[in-house]
Amino acid sequence: MLTMQNSEKLAVLCYNADKLTKELFFSCGVSENFYSRCIIRGVSKENEFSNIVKDQGHYNISKARAELVSISEDIISENKDVGAFLIECTDMPAHAAAIQKAVNLPVFDPTIMLKFLHGVVNC
Repeated sequence: MLTMQNSEKLAVLCYNADKLTKELFFSCGVSENFYSRCIIRGVSKENEFSNIVKDQGHYNISKARAELVSISEDIISENKDVGAFLIECTDMPAHAAAIQKAVNLPVFDPTIMLKFLHGVVNC
């Protein structure tokens, strides 16, 4: 389980930040205190990453990775108290290692959760 200090924040990378509302977090049991420590950033306006959803017929993985790393570095430069990153979008796990290397913080994604659940079920 991820344990963060009371002063640390969680950076949440998602496709559409407008969809990750306070009400959604509360309906999932997230406390007001923890929600206030979340920094939510969407990438729907990024040139390359948005091509995945727009179905443009092309997607340059290197450019998309660079966009995500740049956003992550921006989050850290603006918020020195980030303790971890959470990737919400299922199109992002391929970039988790690059983000982790760039920001030198733990990065959690849906793939990690599925591996955890698989390990629990198959004990």
